[in-house]
Amino acid sequence: MKNGTLYAKRIRKLFSQLRKEHGPVEVPADQTNPIEELVVGVLSTESTRSRAIHALKALLGVMVDINEIRVSTPREIAEVIKSYVARSRESSERVLGVLESVYRKEHGVTLDRLHQLGRREAKQYLESIVSINPNSVASVMQWSLGAHAIPLTIPVFEALRADDLVEPTADISQVQSFLERNIAAGDAREFCELMEKYVAKQRSRSSGNSSGKKKTTAGKSSRKKAKASKTKASKSESSSRKSPAKKKKRATKR
Repeated sequence: MKNGTLYAKRIRKLFSQLRKEHGPVEVPADQTNPIEELVVGVLSTESTRSRAIHALKALLGVMVDINEIRVSTPREIAEVIKSYVARSRESSERVLGVLESVYRKEHGVTLDRLHQLGRREAKQYLESIVSINPNSVASVMQWSLGAHAIPLTIPVFEALRADDLVEPTADISQVQSFLERNIAAGDAREFCELMEKYVAKQRSRSSGNSSGKKKTTAGKSSRKKAKASKTKASKSESSSRKSPAKKKKRATKR
């Protein structure tokens, strides 16, 4: 990535600031089920990991297991996850795509074989799954296999670009690789957790600014209306004062 040294300093500074702001962050040390983590990775792509976890729990609350999710329709899945995930229909289709790909590879809905592979082989296997994306691969590598990987969701990617913390021309895969080179393996999970808080704060700030703009626009509109009414009243008053004079002039002429 261009200007890597400059942006690396900015990322490390952000990480340090977030640590001071939020204090110690409790990060789960246990490893998740790979096939469930795969679904979480897909659902978190345009959302957050925490909301994706809630979405998966909601799905498993109404369906027997991951295989039943696989044989469901996009509409059925979207109906359950719409409260947690943006673009729920598209996310549902991606979930079905990756689960079907796994099923065809494994003749079942499981990724247990990843535990028998080296980390490089495991990553290559994940990347061969149809419809998968870098965020989903990194989610499984980090949270299920304990590898050095940093999942990068679209909201986090956009937040980093908006605050000029990464090269503007870099795509999401390049930024993800950049983060993995500059955030230590032992800090990766904490970094991911803090990034969610960072995005939430940025969204809150943007929402506040939008609200302020609406109020300002409304105020301007009210002032314009008041000014227009005052002008209209002034013209009416002026017209009424002139009317008697005209009548008097006509009467004199006669």
